[in-house]
Amino acid sequence: MNRLLVIQQIERERPALFSKVASELGLKICTLRMYRGDPIVFPGKNDILLIMGGPMGVADITNPLYPWLAEQVEIIKYAIINNIPIIGVCLGAQLLAVANGGKCEPLIDQISKTPIKELGWSTIDFINSSPEESIFSKLSFPFYGLHWHGDRIILPKNSILLGSTPICNEQMFRVGKFAYGIQFHIELEQNDFDRWIKEDYEFVKSGLGPMGEEILKKQKDICLKSKSNRIQLIQNLIKVVLTR
Repeated sequence: MNRLLVIQQIERERPALFSKVASELGLKICTLRMYRGDPIVFPGKNDILLIMGGPMGVADITNPLYPWLAEQVEIIKYAIINNIPIIGVCLGAQLLAVANGGKCEPLIDQISKTPIKELGWSTIDFINSSPEESIFSKLSFPFYGLHWHGDRIILPKNSILLGSTPICNEQMFRVGKFAYGIQFHIELEQNDFDRWIKEDYEFVKSGLGPMGEEILKKQKDICLKSKSNRIQLIQNLIKVVLTR
């Protein structure tokens, strides 16, 4: 049986809709919770490796508080060499890029030239880089994703850019044939969005100011209305990587 092997960095950033779709497609789900001390497991040839996001960053790869980040870089390299599909979300996308020779740097406002954060729901501009990019089939537009980051990815040379926003160019990319990085979030259920706003209040405040919580709460309807479209993209991604 094909297995979705999930690496989870923090409790609130769970696979959510990825798990729902994977179960419907007949995949077995195995979740490694790094924050609980679960040991790293190398993926098998029938696995899809799903690496979730978290508040840590690429700069924390050498941080002794997060020893599993360096291990994940090695697992990504192993998966790439062995043609094992990868889907990296937010931090997972950043680790995918770094493992392949890319890097990350602070997201900078092009006018003020100061660091900024990209927070909240906005539309994603997808780029059909090649005819075989069937991951975009059956999507309706505009397509909304949730942003929750203050870094941008400098893509590795062997990658193809698939999605952008005006604030951050590198929103989605592909490395090789079956490794996808997604800087934005498509996995959230409504209750996840509520939880993120509550538990990550300081990050929200630092990015959107003292009214940040209220700003995001006004976007709650987007989370619900965009759900079916986000599920479709997840279905497309999993079906594409299963064809390897």
